[in-house]
Amino acid sequence: MSGKKKNSYPVKEKSLGKRILVIIMCAAMVLGFIALPLFSVFASAEKDESTIIVESFEKGQLQSAIDEARGSVDFNNIKRLAVMSGTLASNDYAAILGLPNLEFIELSGCEAENGVFSDNAIQGRNNLTYISLPKNTVEIGRAALANNKRLAKIDMPDCVERILDYAFENCEGLTDITLPLGLKTLSPGVFNNCRSLTSIDLPLGLKAIPDNCFTRCYGLTDLHIPPTVDIIGMNAFADCDSLKGIYFYSEIAPTPGGGMFPQNGRPTVHAVPDAIGFDDGEWTKAPVEYDVDPDAPYYYRETDEPTSTEEPAPSETAPADDTDKAEAEETKAETESAVSENTEKTETEAAPANAEPQSNGGISAGTLVLIIVIVVLLASGVSAAVTILIIKKNKKD
Repeated sequence: MSGKKKNSYPVKEKSLGKRILVIIMCAAMVLGFIALPLFSVFASAEKDESTIIVESFEKGQLQSAIDEARGSVDFNNIKRLAVMSGTLASNDYAAILGLPNLEFIELSGCEAENGVFSDNAIQGRNNLTYISLPKNTVEIGRAALANNKRLAKIDMPDCVERILDYAFENCEGLTDITLPLGLKTLSPGVFNNCRSLTSIDLPLGLKAIPDNCFTRCYGLTDLHIPPTVDIIGMNAFADCDSLKGIYFYSEIAPTPGGGMFPQNGRPTVHAVPDAIGFDDGEWTKAPVEYDVDPDAPYYYRETDEPTSTEEPAPSETAPADDTDKAEAEETKAETESAVSENTEKTETEAAPANAEPQSNGGISAGTLVLIIVIVVLLASGVSAAVTILIIKKNKKD
């Protein structure tokens, strides 16, 4: 009998120890199932450090302002940049180019020095899908946004008057664009190889369609030319193989350039009745139909009233005075809203509507969850160990 009693205690102790161990393991598993998804959610939120907002900066000091706004965030992880106010000098564009993975750039809250969005300003960004230009932009420089192959949308203020050579060349993702009301000059090759472009609004007041302006715009199907245009440049529509119709609203044909029509297929030229000049020279290489209603006003935008034949007054489209605080605050609010609204249109996941730069101080939410899980597991282990020791001691006693 005594031998059976001696053997019974160790068996019970081992059995009890195993039970406690199993309980600890089950608790760890349950905590894991609960904590890991939470950690994943917080970790993904923590990774969304991709939006930074620069409230203001001194001219020429955008790099310092970006560094301050991003804090410890790796510049490679930044996908969205909004600059709320300040003046962009020519060297400030290098600071933007230093963020290689930008998808969204909001500049409509700031200004460009002398109203010029510089030559080669933001070129060849592999991921860029949206950009808005500074609110006082009068001139878009040469190749300013060239070679942004995924760029799908460009927002320009109506005070833009000139777009220089090859400004949007090779923007292959650009499908449609509305040019500014105040635009008077397009330079050669502006939309060269914008192969996805299907529609474009040309404003009244535009003087010419320059050389190679729409070359290799394979997706363009029809084009409406304002009555103010009096020159069509060489190769203006070359290789626009899907172009079916070109509509003219003036009573005199613009001066045509050589090779302006695509080689594969000839678009039909549509003109007003009694228009002159469409049966001479280069125009004879395409069929002409005089079926444009002479009383139909030239429409620039579908939402606009019929456009007057008078050129738009600069004062009507000029940006608001910066000294007007109420309008400045409204512009800032609109810019902040655009950071979220326009980002939803990109191919990547949209930023939160109230996206703010991540704080550099304190403990992140994901780290906090991990710490809590570790503490709970350690506490469970310590409690189990203490319980086993107490049980063993009681058995000995």
